[in-house]
Amino acid sequence: MWTVRSKASSNTPSGVMKMAAPAAIFLIVMTRDERQARSMYLWSVVLRSALCLLLLCHGRIASAEIKPYALLWVESHSDAFPVHDLVWGMGRDFRTGEQHLGFGRAEVGVRYGNLSVGALYRYEVSARSSRSASELIWRSETGRAIPAGRRWPLRLDVNQVLMRGVALGYTFFPAPNLTLTTRLQLLNATEMIDGQVSGDIETYDDDYQGQAHLTYFYTRDSLWDRPTGRRRGQGAALDLHAVWQINPRHRLRLHLLDGLNGIYWRDMYYTTADLTSDRVAYDDDGQLNVRAAMTGYEGNRHHWQRLPVKAFLHWQATLAQRYTLGAELVWIDRYQDVRLYYYPARWPGLYVSATRHGSVGLGYRAGRLSTALQMDDTPHQARAVSLSFSWQTPGL
Repeated sequence: MWTVRSKASSNTPSGVMKMAAPAAIFLIVMTRDERQARSMYLWSVVLRSALCLLLLCHGRIASAEIKPYALLWVESHSDAFPVHDLVWGMGRDFRTGEQHLGFGRAEVGVRYGNLSVGALYRYEVSARSSRSASELIWRSETGRAIPAGRRWPLRLDVNQVLMRGVALGYTFFPAPNLTLTTRLQLLNATEMIDGQVSGDIETYDDDYQGQAHLTYFYTRDSLWDRPTGRRRGQGAALDLHAVWQINPRHRLRLHLLDGLNGIYWRDMYYTTADLTSDRVAYDDDGQLNVRAAMTGYEGNRHHWQRLPVKAFLHWQATLAQRYTLGAELVWIDRYQDVRLYYYPARWPGLYVSATRHGSVGLGYRAGRLSTALQMDDTPHQARAVSLSFSWQTPGL
């Protein structure tokens, strides 16, 4: 158990940033860790993928039945902030919103008949915040004044994890027109944050009042710099891919990612804290002193971390023997989207897409090769980004 009392001076209601910190710090820490994890992630993928490709080439020489495959899939969406700003630092662009999520998966492996085995690297982050918390995060990060005369309900849930592991897949055909692929991932997690902030703040012309409660698990304490040792989470996730050729003109495809999942962290670091504003006073120089009382506890305990379930249901149809259209429903946690596709008959394999959230995209699919890019704005302003590439990937 520990207690901290801090003192700050301010002439404006921006002193509320001291109380806004518990909500803002989670997304700030999340994006800082994301930049570090991103660098480590990219280098790991490049180096290990190169090694795997060498082994795959050797396998193809030894046996013509062994086929390599590769997969890269990235999805990011934020209601409030451009994806670029979440990764590289907050900018001027902001609009109210509550949902922020992203996941990245890179995998290379081999297929042998109906079996497949691959090495994968994954990054997951999801955050749900109240609209007030999103605005406070943005104002705190960009140094903007916080308006007086408002009540700010705070709610922020963050779930972030970096993983690597092995994917084992099997494809079977229960009916002539139905293909099912199950893929079991055995995961080793190396970095994580999982926790919540709740509370509320009221701002006045020269004062603020409020309280907040924070509880979170972590591998590195970027908030209070608590010394931590190495921790590793062990877990698994199960994917299901299904393709149903209803008739020659209609096809239904389902991707259910992390349908069953869990990561177990043994003796994990965690912190719980309560913050309450104290009465304000003026010092001899007329400066406003704001004293915030904080009490909390740092400890260790076992923790189960869950990944958001992701579902993609895609319908494709050929109409009048010349127009090929598609529609896809997307569920990722509480995020939902509808995506429409058009496949021009003049350019086989090429398709264009548009979504309910305003994204447009271009893709190409032919045989075992598939690639696509989809955004709702320019790269620096986009709040929704989807990038995918797959080659001979089982079940896709």
